[in-house]
Amino acid sequence: MPPKAGEKLTVPPLQLHAQSVITGRVVDEDDEPVERIMVQVAALRGGQLMPMQGGPTNDLGEFRISGLGAGKYYLVTQGMPRGTTKERRGYLTTYYPGTSEVGAALPVELRPGQVSTPFQIRLQHGNLFRVRGRIQGLSGNYRSMGVRLAPRRDPAGGRMISMGFPGGQGGLQPDHTFELGSIAPGIYDLVLVGQSGVEWGHAPLTVTQNDLDDLVIAAQAPVSVRGTVKFDGETTMSLAGLRVFIYPTLAGSALSQAQTDAKGEFTLQEVGRQAYRMNLDPGKAAYVKRVLMGGQDRVLGGLDFSSGATELEIVLGTKPATLSATVRRESADASSGCVLLIPDGVTSISYAVPFRAGIQSVAMPAANGEFGFSSLPPGKYQVLATESNLMWITLPETILEKLQTKMTTIEIKEGENKSVALVQLSRKDMAESGVDIDQ
Repeated sequence: MPPKAGEKLTVPPLQLHAQSVITGRVVDEDDEPVERIMVQVAALRGGQLMPMQGGPTNDLGEFRISGLGAGKYYLVTQGMPRGTTKERRGYLTTYYPGTSEVGAALPVELRPGQVSTPFQIRLQHGNLFRVRGRIQGLSGNYRSMGVRLAPRRDPAGGRMISMGFPGGQGGLQPDHTFELGSIAPGIYDLVLVGQSGVEWGHAPLTVTQNDLDDLVIAAQAPVSVRGTVKFDGETTMSLAGLRVFIYPTLAGSALSQAQTDAKGEFTLQEVGRQAYRMNLDPGKAAYVKRVLMGGQDRVLGGLDFSSGATELEIVLGTKPATLSATVRRESADASSGCVLLIPDGVTSISYAVPFRAGIQSVAMPAANGEFGFSSLPPGKYQVLATESNLMWITLPETILEKLQTKMTTIEIKEGENKSVALVQLSRKDMAESGVDIDQ
């Protein structure tokens, strides 16, 4: 409700956090400084390292990266060819302190406002390889399309797979062949993309110690998906202006979004033939009850357009439930952390996508420990308050099973306003359950 004229408002205090800085030096195999090497600070997000701030080294091999918050980070140098094209040798993507294996990378931790002591990264030098292949299923000249290398995402395993740097990219030849050069050993996806960045197909790629030829990517043209949103129950809400988002599960693919008209109709343009998760903000007076695709409810589990499906129906309930609560911290020094809300039927949590369409999955408590979830469908939920920030994390089924005894189970009826009190789980407790992430 908007404030009245002359009304005194109480505004919660703003919490300002000093920015931190990482400094360091990059050297080669002979401990000589290396100039103009790109260094990225990366954070672990859902089993994949995602680049944040970065910058090149100077003539002394030094780098300084500012504007960071407190937390754990990884230092990564981008690979680059070295010597002649024929030799095909170069600096590999190197993780601090000096490894080309992402699983052996060591994090560095920053405190608020800290300027770190210099970290030294010793570059790894090795062979680079060529990848050749062809596109199957295209007709005509698709010169505006290209094939690029994307880091492999592991949405279920909860472990680091590869760095989220943009990979190599090559255009298609008139005969629909492609070639990518200077590829370091690693695990990737080859993604065929159109002019607008929408995926037309992909294929897994593992580069070891050899050039790869005769790779095949099967092309499938994107589809347009028509949808309808309707209410199940009495309401004065308008159907116009609701935004529908679908998020691809494959790393590097483009999301698609649309807005409903007065009849609740929408069209998602250029949807790739792959798996997506869907989200929709129904407002506080409704909740997402069903997402029908091919006659089946996909409100959990996501949407798969690989078969070329082009119809969606979204049903909104008109009596949403709400959950409000407070979190008690074990110590005054504990951070506010977050609260995780897991609907019944969710067995694993995948990075950066909603667990169930239409609900907020993570809440950040205020300084006094209060938080809330709205637009909830009726049903059972598990709630977990933790000092760790789980906004971008992947929690596989094995980890969720370990956390079961630490969660609070609640059941909410349609239209109910429920309250619960929680005790915050410390970072140490989370680490003992297999979650050792503090981003």
